[in-house]
Amino acid sequence: RAARCAIFGCMNKRELALKFIERFCAGDVESLAPLLATDLRFRGPLLRCGSAKTYLKRLRDDPPERCGYRVLDVTEEDSSVSVLWVYEKPGRAVTMAQVFRVRGGRIGEIVLVFEPGAAAAPAAQP
Repeated sequence: RAARCAIFGCMNKRELALKFIERFCAGDVESLAPLLATDLRFRGPLLRCGSAKTYLKRLRDDPPERCGYRVLDVTEEDSSVSVLWVYEKPGRAVTMAQVFRVRGGRIGEIVLVFEPGAAAAPAAQP
């Protein structure tokens, strides 16, 4: 806990979830590592991983591009945080729903939901 606090400050589950999205959208894979439990479970429409090591390797192999984001809603439960947010790149906006389960001060599970085809399609023009 002391090492994690030295890097990011002691964060509650809401702050952990929002910091994850912020760092992911910055394309900063290395800064995600201290937020994740070693036995992280990740499930999404394009990827499933059973450890932080595997998840981070997949991100290093195919790093996220820098993007903007907009948080629409955050809901907290006992050990989880759900974030509804919009991934934004020029000409593209994808609504994401992400559930973060936190234990021991780290993210132990992430469930990501979005329509995979929407990630590749240009944003609808008003």
